Amino acid sequence: MAKTENKTENSIKPGVKNPPRSPRSGAILRPFTSVTAKQAAEASARSRQLRAKVRAEMLETLVKNMDFGQEMLKAIKQADAEKIDIIIKALKTIGLDYASSEDAARSGISVKASTGESPEKKADQSLNVSIEVVDGSQA
Repeated sequence: MAKTENKTENSIKPGVKNPPRSPRSGAILRPFTSVTAKQAAEASARSRQLRAKVRAEMLETLVKNMDFGQEMLKAIKQADAEKIDIIIKALKTIGLDYASSEDAARSGISVKASTGESPEKKADQSLNVSIEVVDGSQA
């Protein structure tokens, strides 16, 4: 009974049950309705636009103030792994790495792996990997 009394004491409004909360974070959970879905979609669109704007600004600033090719060449000649890592992270951040390119998206590389285990052979530790490259070019 103490728990029931405690819940009504901690309620937002007297006599009203507490809203459901996430077991992990304790955040108040709202039911997912068409209204909340629309709000979530709008917030997501705003976030995407803001991220794109910030990336474009960073790209412009970095390209104006730094010659990536020359800096990478210097770092390689000096065997400066830390500087190389910094340049690579900067390129990934602004989306100039291969993984972010249209070529990577178009190539459609598909990787499937299986351990080769079967119920009869529990001790089999072989690894079978098949790589299929799908050409995304249109003829």
